[in-house]
Amino acid sequence: MFEAIAHARHKFGGRAIGQYIVSGARGPEDVLAVLLLGRWADIVDKHTGECPLDVAPSLESITSLQTAGSVLRRLHDEPAYRQHLAARGNRQLVVIGYSDPNKEGGIAASRWALQVAQIQLLDAARQAGITMAIFHGRGGTPRAGEAVPNTW
Repeated sequence: MFEAIAHARHKFGGRAIGQYIVSGARGPEDVLAVLLLGRWADIVDKHTGECPLDVAPSLESITSLQTAGSVLRRLHDEPAYRQHLAARGNRQLVVIGYSDPNKEGGIAASRWALQVAQIQLLDAARQAGITMAIFHGRGGTPRAGEAVPNTW
């Protein structure tokens, strides 16, 4: 996969590949693993040494939604990730999923966990001094004529 990313960026430019979404993320190690794999695959900026991937954890369970703020704080407490985010403009995208939490706890518990996660994420981002974007991964296909939103 990382070879394909490197090839696409070489052939089509740095914006050829958008967000790298980590499905089922549960902790900072899931996001940091992507950066490590990127380094191993030699997908680094030759001038800065930074891995030019915007990594977005996808929180898809009630547990991961309930701990969303803690995950973001722990991730930002990691010096290597703080440096990575600074090189990426201090922007962080997080995807919050709807389908699995609905299945796990029902619609009321799911909606509450989603609300709590958004509050926690925005609070953690404010404390860290980063810009937060939250993408709502509702699943399914767009209806005819419905635009699919850009992440940034």
